[in-house]
Amino acid sequence: METSFFHVEINLKQFDERFGTLLPAHRAYVNALLMKGQIQSYSVAEDRSKLWIVLNCHELDVENLINKMPLHIYFEDYNITPLLFHNNHEQMMPAISLN
Repeated sequence: METSFFHVEINLKQFDERFGTLLPAHRAYVNALLMKGQIQSYSVAEDRSKLWIVLNCHELDVENLINKMPLHIYFEDYNITPLLFHNNHEQMMPAISLN
């Protein structure tokens, strides 16, 4: 099954004291998905009210990946938009060989 790109816009709830305890696990999860290429980009608004993620995965996995995030309890709601394509500057740079 082929993967596709999805833009996810998440509205965040107000953080409380539990947020800090969940943050290390959340960052580890996000970093693992970044390394696997399932997360293409991850951004948080300066006022911490929104989170934007571009995912590269199967359509059936989008909500599962979002709901597995340790901070998902702070997700008020979210909107998933299928993308036709997603470009970034790393795709424009030639691969560097260390040989």
